[in-house]
Amino acid sequence: ESAGWVAEFITRDLHRSKYVTGNVMTEYEERFVKKGNPIFMMKIRPPKTDRREVAGPDKLCAIDLDGTLMRSDSIVSEYSKEVLRRAIRSGIEFLPTSGRSFRAAIDAVSDIEGTRYLLGGNASVITEIATEDIIRQWTIPRDISYRIYRTVRDNGGYIEMYCENDVYTERGTEQIAYRSLLNPTFINSLLNTVIRVPSMDLMLRRGIMEVNKIHIIFPKQKDLRKYASIFAEYPEVNVVFPTQYNME
Repeated sequence: ESAGWVAEFITRDLHRSKYVTGNVMTEYEERFVKKGNPIFMMKIRPPKTDRREVAGPDKLCAIDLDGTLMRSDSIVSEYSKEVLRRAIRSGIEFLPTSGRSFRAAIDAVSDIEGTRYLLGGNASVITEIATEDIIRQWTIPRDISYRIYRTVRDNGGYIEMYCENDVYTERGTEQIAYRSLLNPTFINSLLNTVIRVPSMDLMLRRGIMEVNKIHIIFPKQKDLRKYASIFAEYPEVNVVFPTQYNME
């Protein structure tokens, strides 16, 4: 509201509201509804501006991949893809978003024609799909990245560094992740596109790696919580827990 945006409507239970007419239900939405979970929805419009200064589509549809657009088998159904293709043809910009890197997420949406950009790494990097060029990225200060890296490695944790479109980890540390209570299938999906290097120490100290996201796994939950509380005190760091067994 402070930026001038106006909410045209807000509903905290879409399927019991008048706005359900014309709604296209996704597979995950159907699953939540069957469990009795209400679906929130809002429509907002930007502040009035000179149309000559605005380039691009009027409408944007940003959808998270894991747990929303993708099924539990990490696949986007053909039905969902066709709905998105129709939306794109009607002039809506579809922006897939993900906590994954560009490299790990792109296969899920590469055949949805007209998709131009991907917002990855927990909204830390925007990539143009056709060229893989970085449109914009937000990085963690180098000294903070290195302090986190050394703390995790010195205390028996598994760490991944997200840099531009890719993810890096140290060769031979994968078994640390498998010793956690995370689903092995999920870990396999992470490691499919990870670049393994002998060591990230020198790369971080010399500033070769510009880190935009860090993913950490500790085999013991008490260690995960302990170091999360330490990292949360660092400036410009926001700690989140995708599950109770890992943090970013």
